[in-house]
Amino acid sequence: MKRLLYLALVGAMVLASCENKRPTERGNDVDTDTFALPEEVVVDTTIYGECGMNTAMHTLELITEQGDTLTYAYDNEAQGGLSVGDKLAVIGQQSNDGTVAQKIINLTSLMGKWSDLQRSIELKNDGSVVSNIKEPRPYVNWTICNGQLVLSSDTFDIEQIGPDSLYLRNKQGTIGLRRR
Repeated sequence: MKRLLYLALVGAMVLASCENKRPTERGNDVDTDTFALPEEVVVDTTIYGECGMNTAMHTLELITEQGDTLTYAYDNEAQGGLSVGDKLAVIGQQSNDGTVAQKIINLTSLMGKWSDLQRSIELKNDGSVVSNIKEPRPYVNWTICNGQLVLSSDTFDIEQIGPDSLYLRNKQGTIGLRRR
């Protein structure tokens, strides 16, 4: 809520500062010498939906949350496998041959209880995290953003989602978790 209020305030200040100014060389109306811009906003390019019945060895059918049916070609392995009806997160790209899935994450396989010797976390369907981690910043929510797992404010590359194992990597190293 504070972030929304902050963005609204920033927007109002931008509009007020634009009234009697000429465009700068960069083509915008904001004088960045006297006005601090908000932190860069990351745009999530992930498409979310369910694995469709016409998914095959190198073709993914994704029924989006809006009800659209998209077809992707893919050559790489889907993290967590593919089963009809599973929730998926897909990063795609247009090519000469159509739309190609660069990364497929099976959210149904990702959700659940995971642990190692130091921690135990549960990734829930509603985006919340139940954790036993006793840290100043315990994990409280999770999401996928541009093919990466974001646990509260920590971002991880998903190395592998197996039936009983999960490997996550960030700049501090790799974490191996087992399903509980």
